[in-house]
Amino acid sequence: MDFYTLIIIILKQTVFFFNFNLLWLYDIMNVMNYLYMLQTIRESCPDFINRFFMLVSDMVQNLGFMLPAFIYWCVSKTAGTKMFLCYSTTFFSNQLIKNTACVYRPWIRYPELTPYAAAKPSATGYSFPSGHTVSAASFFGSVAVFQKKKKWVVILMFTLIFLTAFSRNWLGVHTIQDVLVAILEGAFFICIFEVLSYWFASHQDKDILLVIIGIVLAIAGLLYLQFKPYPLDYLEDGTLLVDPYDMLTDCYTATGLSCAALLGWLADRRFIHYEAAGAWKNKIICFLIGGIIVFAEKVGLGFVFAPLGTHFSHLLKYFILGITTMIFYPMGVMAFRKKHAAKKSDDEK
Repeated sequence: MDFYTLIIIILKQTVFFFNFNLLWLYDIMNVMNYLYMLQTIRESCPDFINRFFMLVSDMVQNLGFMLPAFIYWCVSKTAGTKMFLCYSTTFFSNQLIKNTACVYRPWIRYPELTPYAAAKPSATGYSFPSGHTVSAASFFGSVAVFQKKKKWVVILMFTLIFLTAFSRNWLGVHTIQDVLVAILEGAFFICIFEVLSYWFASHQDKDILLVIIGIVLAIAGLLYLQFKPYPLDYLEDGTLLVDPYDMLTDCYTATGLSCAALLGWLADRRFIHYEAAGAWKNKIICFLIGGIIVFAEKVGLGFVFAPLGTHFSHLLKYFILGITTMIFYPMGVMAFRKKHAAKKSDDEK
């Protein structure tokens, strides 16, 4: 199955779904009834089923960007780069849509609904589109495209995407519109980066221009989100229903990651020329060392940048984490390989 066949299948299924369900999707009563039906089933089910959907729901968030890091360091630099760029872009675009639409969570709009208690603490802020689902669509969709010749991998990746989407409905923290738009959003950017990669193959001198455009768009988007008006609705005790300041934190995170991914791609093209690890033993060692470095850096930078406030600490922390993942660590790996190869050559003499 080639890439274009895969895209055609996705589009056909999407068109069929929307033709069949369009009125149903936008009928408020049906939205409430769908979630209320799931809530009724959820409350009568053994709790291990709810725990399973919690595990599915949080899987992508727990992986973070270590999944594209593993692909980049250990499997395929090209596929890993696309995953990094696609993930950071969908992350940012999702924050752009979320903080423009400012749609409250289902249980706020429909008081009859009650989300699963364990899922509610992490379901903060605005609802539309689903951040968990768009991350799953970006991650697993990219893997499906990368491994498009392996039918079982494609099926598994699509299963994980739709399981993640359904889990958000099951737990009562998102409507069906939230997850469907998130899936479409992820698919859209996967297609965009595939098209860009084909275009770039014959325009390789445009790399700096593309990076400049990407960074300018990210900063412009962040400034828009920073200064746009937000709804200020209050609870009975006088606290804000959703605090716009808190909602902007992920916007700064996404901006840092997006800029880092673009600069990482450019740095590798121009200077580093990283090659993914070879034997599986080397892949595992490479990933474990890199993972430890990134984790330690994430914890350490959190303390270092804390005095700057939540927004700028997240911006700088995730920018540096992205730069480490795509520039500093690959440079270190390449330097080690070069030194090891030189030592081996001297020993053979």
